[in-house]
Amino acid sequence: ASNVQRLLEPHLGRITGDETQLEQVLVNLAFNARDAMPDGGQLNIETGNEIVTPETSSSLVGLDPGEYVVLRVTDTGTGMDEATQKRMFEPFFTTKDVDKGAGLGLAMVYGIVKSHRALIFCESKPGAGTSFRIYFPRSYVRVRNTASARPPVPGGSERILLVEDEEPLRRQGEAIMGSFGYDVVSEPDAESALRRFADEHESIDLVVLDLIMPGTGGQKCLSRMRKIDPKVKVVITSGLADTKRRTELRAAKAFVAKPYSVGVLLQTIRAVLDEA
Repeated sequence: ASNVQRLLEPHLGRITGDETQLEQVLVNLAFNARDAMPDGGQLNIETGNEIVTPETSSSLVGLDPGEYVVLRVTDTGTGMDEATQKRMFEPFFTTKDVDKGAGLGLAMVYGIVKSHRALIFCESKPGAGTSFRIYFPRSYVRVRNTASARPPVPGGSERILLVEDEEPLRRQGEAIMGSFGYDVVSEPDAESALRRFADEHESIDLVVLDLIMPGTGGQKCLSRMRKIDPKVKVVITSGLADTKRRTELRAAKAFVAKPYSVGVLLQTIRAVLDEA
């Protein structure tokens, strides 16, 4: 398993940006780092304020002197050679197996970074890990601070079983929850999830279950899990926001609509885990 460390600047400057898109940047970089460490390793997520001078900007091609808020995501994984680095932001370019994604993660990151008038830099060598740094222009524009009333996004160390048939969403969910300290195991369908749950339910603290899946499906899966363990805590996820369907799932503790916000998913998981 990988160790995740967050080194966050307590007095971080403001930027102007879209919260959901910035979540996607962080999730995709964490996801990429995890894939680069199949045998485990160290993932560091850092934020900071930085003043770029004319002297230092010469080593950061395209970056104008000024004040920036910097996000750095560093792993101790396999690293990349120069040829891979030159192509890593191209859509559909991937060094992963066909069943491990379409190669859109870093292309999406690049597009979002560019739309925020930011720049991304990468340092990597084969066998020596990878570090991505994103420089966001610092903003001093006064805005109504709607985020100050929000509680901080919580993490944990509990064991979570994620059941999701769509590979990109399953891997995204693993990356989100894993980045916040949870021990995540996943299954692509209800049948394999039920087998795992039957064997390991005593060590599983929570199930995050997709409602719509081929085969047995989410509702039957939930029912059978409750027969194995009547006290099982389940969070249902679905792209369908139909309230009538939700009322059929009273046995679940909570519902999260897909595509889910990182904050909403983690707040819901923590709330359900903390229930008596």
